Amino acid sequence: MAHLYSTLPPRSYTLSEYTTLLRALSTTNTSFTRDIPIEASLAVYPVPDPADVLTTSVHLNFPGPVRPVHVYANLSLTNHPSHQNGRPCAAHKIPNFKFGFWGPRHQIYILFPSLFREDRKKPHLTKEEKAAFYELVLRPAVGSLNEDNISDWPAQYQDEMFRARKQSGHMSYQTKLIGQWELARLPERLRQYANENDVDWAGDFCFMLTVRGTKHSTQHAITAASAEFAYEEFLETSQIARDEFRTGAWWIDVGVEVASQERACLQWSTTSHYHMVKAVLGIDDDNADRITKIGSSKYARDLVSHLTAVSGCRIEPGSRAQGPLSAAYFQMYTTDKALTYAPEKHHHGKAITIEMAMGGKHTCDFILGLYNVYRNSSNENSSNARVEVRVPTDQAKTALRYLTPDVVRESLLAFPRKVWWSFRLYRLMAISRVFKIQAEGSAALRVNPDALLLTIAGVWLINGLHSRPEDRPDMRNLMHAVLPVTDAEGADPNFLAPGWTPRLREGDDEEDDDEENDQAVTSRPYIPFGVIFLRRINSDVEPPRMRHGGHGLRNLAFSRLFHADLEHIKLRYNKPSVIPREVLARTRFVTNKTRHTTTYINLTGEPQPSLFNLSEQGHSLPPPEVDSGSDVEEEADERQAPAGDIDSEITQLWRQFLIDIANKTPNPRGATNGSYLKISTAERLAVTEELYMNDRLSDMWSACQYRISSQKQWETAFDYLFPPPGTQISERVQNYRQCTYFGKWQGISSLSDPATSTAIRNQLREKVFALNWIPHASQDKLWPTSVGMTGFVRLPHGSTGAAPRILVKKEPLWD
Repeated sequence: MAHLYSTLPPRSYTLSEYTTLLRALSTTNTSFTRDIPIEASLAVYPVPDPADVLTTSVHLNFPGPVRPVHVYANLSLTNHPSHQNGRPCAAHKIPNFKFGFWGPRHQIYILFPSLFREDRKKPHLTKEEKAAFYELVLRPAVGSLNEDNISDWPAQYQDEMFRARKQSGHMSYQTKLIGQWELARLPERLRQYANENDVDWAGDFCFMLTVRGTKHSTQHAITAASAEFAYEEFLETSQIARDEFRTGAWWIDVGVEVASQERACLQWSTTSHYHMVKAVLGIDDDNADRITKIGSSKYARDLVSHLTAVSGCRIEPGSRAQGPLSAAYFQMYTTDKALTYAPEKHHHGKAITIEMAMGGKHTCDFILGLYNVYRNSSNENSSNARVEVRVPTDQAKTALRYLTPDVVRESLLAFPRKVWWSFRLYRLMAISRVFKIQAEGSAALRVNPDALLLTIAGVWLINGLHSRPEDRPDMRNLMHAVLPVTDAEGADPNFLAPGWTPRLREGDDEEDDDEENDQAVTSRPYIPFGVIFLRRINSDVEPPRMRHGGHGLRNLAFSRLFHADLEHIKLRYNKPSVIPREVLARTRFVTNKTRHTTTYINLTGEPQPSLFNLSEQGHSLPPPEVDSGSDVEEEADERQAPAGDIDSEITQLWRQFLIDIANKTPNPRGATNGSYLKISTAERLAVTEELYMNDRLSDMWSACQYRISSQKQWETAFDYLFPPPGTQISERVQNYRQCTYFGKWQGISSLSDPATSTAIRNQLREKVFALNWIPHASQDKLWPTSVGMTGFVRLPHGSTGAAPRILVKKEPLWD
């Protein structure tokens, strides 16, 4: 792709600005900072939102004692607890939550060093910890400042949780305003009540103040006078007491943005990282080389648009490479990512999910939306290049001022807007074409592991077009399965896939397959042609798939990427009798009904007898649908082997049916108690015909509606429970699609010959008709509960309201 690259046009300009402010005390300072140093009122959360927790690295680590208490500001905690052995402890690992805010971009977090433990998996406080802090520390402290204001603070944590919970299930977290004068005394009162009420872990809390999203608010020319003016203005708008700046060490992010007057798309060259960090930090060649090498713990390279020669970076220099600026953090990136910036879960930009990619309206909506962003941007949006460095405030007015235009010019690549955005556009269209062909192919073959591998590879590629390619452990396993591989020994790290190094990194060998582990150790996924390309795919078959015989996904990675194991993926998507959602007149989602029932497993250790005699009548199940690709011909004999014994398979199906019907019984609407069916979870997983033969309904139901039914009504219910082959089932139906038995039945009935399908249904009908009660199954609901249906009587007698409707053969008993 070298022909795409050009140098920076002669005319360009740069702007410097201050983007973030943060504070830390000296590592040798042992005094506590007890004030919240803001000159404004503070909106405090009585109950914190669990989504507002510091969970990602904030880049500033200082060694210190185990229990320091300091005030911090902005994006990073700059002095925080360490382990007993003296190693720095990352701030985002300390239990914390957002305490409040004092402006639209000004937030304060509270951290609890005493709750930190090596084995604590998340920094979120537990329900019990949040309740103790609110009831024994925060509320009493606020009340001691102003008794009149405490009247609208809920008495207990659970009271506020009850108020916050909407009928939809969503939460609405409120804040309470604390005035500036009362705020000055609040930290001391918090510690006082933590000690008095024996909440020991809360007594040494520390604060972290953040001022985020101020980019472009302090742009100025790169001159001493402009820097001075912008700096003072930035500090003024932070509403932090000026006296605080005279103690400890404050940190600030300083940035330079470069734009093309020709409105070209500027991008950082991968080879520029070494030169830029050397120039900005003022460090020597050896340190610059060390912290910009693949494999360095200080360095992260962020590929752009799948191009290895185009990338930004993030660097934590450390004490050896911080240079005369004492820099704590350095990053290079471009502004085009702002057009798709949308943080959600572990994604920073707009992201397609595997569920979207597997088909349906939402696939088209996402692809079309992203297509429009790329196409419209090719006419209107250039991209600027930014470099930022985090330095102490006494370096704020000198950082980046002496960055020479020549260094910047030689570090940048310029692309015409049409070229830059169209490159992404063509890649997006190619991947979406694969998704479309897969969706139109055989449902059975689409859930083949090789086809699924191509689908998830497409998801990874699309999301990596406008955001850095994901490289967490499961994604590294995916890269190893879908990209070309090379020998680990002697591999050039600059050609390896994101997140991979020539040496085995921690976590690569933690899976469950020894053979795959050996492959992971000896080979590496790589990008030999400057652009990310997949290894060979087979496009001569439908649906297209990865070529058979390459590395596959490990079980754990598969489950994480698809949010289910292969068996449940087959049940979810191999539905030959389901009407696609897009052909329905109206669409809606079935909420809280998405999980499949648990697959029946015989745990007795004893072989279970077959309950059917279909094989004696000459019936058998067809072999599974096979892929005709030439790359799998060597396995043809094995793949053409007959399916399992038909009597055993249908026996398994019947036992699964009995369990699923019990597991899908509904709960009373809006109630917090369990299902109408009184049996335990363990009992539901061991249900047999005995449950459905019991006429004493009070033994298993807390309430129900029954009807003594005719054979015709029983037959109608059976047709919904085991629909004839070819029956079209709407995706809007409730419960059926989440029953494991139902998916298996759809597959068996659609693939078997008509005579076999009829014979199976006849024997299943005999089994269902032998039961004493069954659900009043309808076309759209497995378990209807509405009242008013003619002929139904509610039990217990005299009770009213909705309840599950069941069909019975005779008058039931009720104690």
